[in-house]
Amino acid sequence: MDSQARDTNKLDCAFNASFASLNVAKVMMKERGMEYSMSNFKLLMTNTFLTKRIFDVSRYRPNQTLINHIFKELFGCAA
Repeated sequence: MDSQARDTNKLDCAFNASFASLNVAKVMMKERGMEYSMSNFKLLMTNTFLTKRIFDVSRYRPNQTLINHIFKELFGCAA
């Protein structure tokens, strides 16, 4: 939406990048068993980034096994 390009090649590149990001978002949401919504995807990515950033800055290393179990339980993948 922000591209002001007039050249056909530049417009093709912008359209392809847009559709590629949309397809990646759809696949990621489908893999997690979530209904696709761009706002849900943006929220998921923002929360993931902020959580990772907090752990990186604090230099705290959480128990990865526990995190994976909680994640699977939250998304209904646990037995």
